[in-house]
Amino acid sequence: RITMIYEGTNGIQALDLVGRKLQQDGGQAAAALIEDMRGVAAALADQPGDALPAIARQLAPAVDALETTTEWIRATFATDPVAGASGATHYCRMMGFTAGGWMLGKSALRAAARLGEGAGNAAFLQAKIDTARFYADQYLPLARAMAEPVMRGGDTVMALPEDMF
Repeated sequence: RITMIYEGTNGIQALDLVGRKLQQDGGQAAAALIEDMRGVAAALADQPGDALPAIARQLAPAVDALETTTEWIRATFATDPVAGASGATHYCRMMGFTAGGWMLGKSALRAAARLGEGAGNAAFLQAKIDTARFYADQYLPLARAMAEPVMRGGDTVMALPEDMF
């Protein structure tokens, strides 16, 4: 029973994201969020060493994919809500993975700054950076991979007639 509740709740939240949240205010909130994410990726890329630019190399294309997919959903939903909503669950995951990378990237930037100042617990701060890099390497590629089923999966989602259920 919990699986049905979990799947239903995720579906409701995903449909709310694509059907209401992305559509309100002409998409300005989503655009502002994506712009903030893009700024963090740029700041990471601009840092010395290898770790923070490595995070940026994963975050930037995830943000690009999120922006492209967001624009596609907004445009498609206006004329074909079924196609626009068909990939809602994947889009919600994509947004979550990308937002996680963005927040961990912000955390890594702050940790690197504190390390540079010689402030705080160096091991803890380095662990923040290492965690952000792990996440970037392991989860941000998944965010990019979700763009395809979101934008091209609508036909197969709705392929079976209703009486098959």
